[in-house]
Amino acid sequence: MSIPLCDSLSFGINNVFASTNGVLLFLSKGRLIAQRSAEEHIEIKGRASFTSFSASELPGSSDILVALCSAEDFTVYIIQDMMQSVIYENYQRTLAVSVYGQHILSYDGETAQIFEYSSLTLACEPMCTLPLGPTVTCITLNENKIGFATQTQMRIVDFENNTLLEHNLPMKNDDVDTSVRSAFLVACFSGDALVVGGDDGVICILENGGNFSTSRTHFGLISALVPTTGNEFVIGSVDGRVLKTACSLRQQDLQIFEHHGCVGVCYINGICYAALFDHKELSPCF
Repeated sequence: MSIPLCDSLSFGINNVFASTNGVLLFLSKGRLIAQRSAEEHIEIKGRASFTSFSASELPGSSDILVALCSAEDFTVYIIQDMMQSVIYENYQRTLAVSVYGQHILSYDGETAQIFEYSSLTLACEPMCTLPLGPTVTCITLNENKIGFATQTQMRIVDFENNTLLEHNLPMKNDDVDTSVRSAFLVACFSGDALVVGGDDGVICILENGGNFSTSRTHFGLISALVPTTGNEFVIGSVDGRVLKTACSLRQQDLQIFEHHGCVGVCYINGICYAALFDHKELSPCF
């Protein structure tokens, strides 16, 4: 059974989010939409210049924290029972955002900032600022770490304990299956491991202990990386392939949507759904 949307999905990276209580967030025609059913939905914000959005349920609550950024600003919303409120705005260029629990990350092309949402003040309080430089191509957040990649390195920064783990990526050599020439566009944490996906189907994994692995999936551009349980995660690609795997990179489940690009992946009641470009429904995978 497919889940209907009130509108079709835009092409992009990680373009859909599902909460445990059945609220969907997705980008459509330059608008960010929250939907509880095809009939019950609200427009969070409408603008054609979105560069990133991210969302997470607050711990112990059904409220959803949403960060949205564009070339002009960075905004954090809270959605409570399908009602939205702005809790933070910053009018400066922001390239990427990531939300995990009550933590919010923003990256402006030079610096990452970490904020923490306070349920007492109903505001986002600054926690720390990390100078990352201009070469970051993808970035993500978990409870106390940020992970990011450039074209030459993967790094995990523990912003609570002020520690750094980094690994230089293997460059082009005679073994084309282990060299990395990708532009990494999407990242997630799977357990404590940082996973990044490239524009030519390459997946790289840096584990918390320093172990590094890489695999060429023979997919197209990796458009979605979503953690599930343990060290498992799901890969979505623009050529319509959706793969469930783990840090061992052994294939577990594969679904191919012919002639349709996957622009996002989400889990609803234990089932993986693919968000397909220009579709008005989420399609079940496994």
